[in-house]
Amino acid sequence: MRRFRLSPPSSGSPRLRAGVRLHSHASLRYLSFPAFDSYPEVSALTTLRNEDIYPAAPSQQTVAAAGHSVAHVLGVPFQNLIMGRQVHGTNIFSFSKSHPAAPRRRRGAEARVVPSTDGFLTNARRMALVVLTADCLPVFLYGRKRSVIGLLHCGRAGTLHDIVGIGIQRMTEDFGASPTDCIAVIGPSIGPCCYDIDLWGANEQRLKELGVSAVFNCRICTKCSNQLFYSYRAERERAGRMISAIALK
Repeated sequence: MRRFRLSPPSSGSPRLRAGVRLHSHASLRYLSFPAFDSYPEVSALTTLRNEDIYPAAPSQQTVAAAGHSVAHVLGVPFQNLIMGRQVHGTNIFSFSKSHPAAPRRRRGAEARVVPSTDGFLTNARRMALVVLTADCLPVFLYGRKRSVIGLLHCGRAGTLHDIVGIGIQRMTEDFGASPTDCIAVIGPSIGPCCYDIDLWGANEQRLKELGVSAVFNCRICTKCSNQLFYSYRAERERAGRMISAIALK
């Protein structure tokens, strides 16, 4: 397992980029990413604070409350949401359209849940990959030629243990996707302005080292923008979670 040193942030606050669009569906407020606009088979989003839909509750309660709206926006059945019990590790669950290994949804459960998992890869259509964050980086991946998607939950531990490197390697091994054909998007997450480690810079650099052809970071700091996003650094145990999700239509 590759480890590498994280550097402290450079001086100055990050500049917001025009890398997101704000939407609403019913009461759900969410962002989409123009980096995927040229690829109609991909649908991806990150929700904002949505106290009108669900309370500031972590984990599966969030998906239970907002999952139907998220599924509708993505164009997938609610029962096809798949998420992990996140442990800040590097386990990545990979399943294909020819051998769908996604766990069955238990009766009464709010989503398909994979134990001890912080990332997903698939080329199966109408399956939505989900991670929950409140400062950590949601890293969206799309291999254009092989039509494969991925979503990683990447915080300090995941960055140190190279979850993005493992994710790109698994895309290559499991689906034949070349890094040069991949697009990566880093969603809203804590920035170097508010955290003593530059997770944005470390993961951007690592993705480029791996040969990813296009890396987009929306550079929206969840702590600086706490009025719009949940932030564990700002709210601690009171923080809710944003839903990030991606699907192939």
